[in-house]
Amino acid sequence: MKNRRIVELMVAGALLSPVFASAQLFKCQAPDGKVVFSDTRCEGPAAAAKVEKVDPSGRHQLTDADKARIRELEVGQLGAKVTDEQKTAASLEISSIRIGQEARLTPEQRKRREAINAELAGPDPKKRKDALNALRTLYSQ
Repeated sequence: MKNRRIVELMVAGALLSPVFASAQLFKCQAPDGKVVFSDTRCEGPAAAAKVEKVDPSGRHQLTDADKARIRELEVGQLGAKVTDEQKTAASLEISSIRIGQEARLTPEQRKRREAINAELAGPDPKKRKDALNALRTLYSQ
């Protein structure tokens, strides 16, 4: 029994060791448009604007702007005039922000998302339902 406990502790230590050996990673965009991961900061003014810190575990690190947007969406869900579709859309956007998908949207996709959000505020339930489906499709791409 004692040997089994020792083995369990050794396995747990081995599984946790990558957490302790973390290094800061950077996600950069090369001049040819390819994404490159590096342990050094991106170089050049264009590349510096594209730098995104990456958590060693592979999870997206939330920026202050991400956190503020999540708070805004959470508070917005509490409004009396908020439709069920708007609440679902806010939940979808929050999830998208947390996993880093929102940061990867193109400017065209962001415009489309804003147009969909405007449709979600409309009085027609069918249009709101269609808009919510369009938002789901946008986030599934």
